[in-house]
Amino acid sequence: MTLEDQIPGYREALAKEAELRDSALLDAYLICGIPVRALTLRDVLVLLASKSTVLSGEEPTNADIAAFLWMLQPNFWRWKNAGELPIVGSLIAWCERRARRKLTRRLRALVRGEVIASLNDYLDAIFLDMPASTGGARNAPVSSFGVSITNYLAETYGWSRDSILQMPLPEVYQHIKQIELNRNPRAPRFNRLSDRIKGDWLRSLNKN
Repeated sequence: MTLEDQIPGYREALAKEAELRDSALLDAYLICGIPVRALTLRDVLVLLASKSTVLSGEEPTNADIAAFLWMLQPNFWRWKNAGELPIVGSLIAWCERRARRKLTRRLRALVRGEVIASLNDYLDAIFLDMPASTGGARNAPVSSFGVSITNYLAETYGWSRDSILQMPLPEVYQHIKQIELNRNPRAPRFNRLSDRIKGDWLRSLNKN
C-alpha cells in the first residue's frame, strides 16, 4: 500500500502540486476571477521596496491590494515601458486609463474577504517551490536576494539579468530546485502541500 492510499488527501495534494507547477509555464492565474500574470522577481523587488502589505505578512490594505492587482495586469510593464513617440504614448496612456477604470469597477463589486482568500491562494501557488532559507551568522546574506538568484541562474544557464528578472517566479524556483537535484540527486526534496498533509498524518499517528 502506498502513501497515497494510506494518507487522506495526500494523492489530491500531489496532483494539485503538479497542476500548479505546470501552470507556472502557462503564466495564467486568476484572483477572484480577474486575470493576472505570475509575479516576477522584478515585481517582488518593487513590492518590497514600496513596503506593500501584500507581501509583508500584515493584513493587506485595500490600496495595496488594488495596486498589487494593477501591477499584475498582463500589459502592466508594456504600458510602463511604452515607446517615446507622442502618438504611441498617448494611445498607450488611454488604454492604461481604460483598463484601470475597469479593474476599479470590478474590485468595488467584490467582497474583501473573498478577495483576500483568493489572493492568498494565488500567493501559495506562486511561492510553492520557494527554497527554504538558511539562518545563522555563517549564512548571513552578503547580497540582495535578487542578486543571489540572478547570479545563480546566470552562472548555471548563462541567462541574462533581464530575462531572469522577468521570468515568472514559480518557474524561477523550479529551476533552482532542479539545479540542486541535478548537482545532488540525494538532496532533500520538499513539497509544501503534500508535505503538510503527510506531516499532519504522522503527528496524528504519534498521538495515538
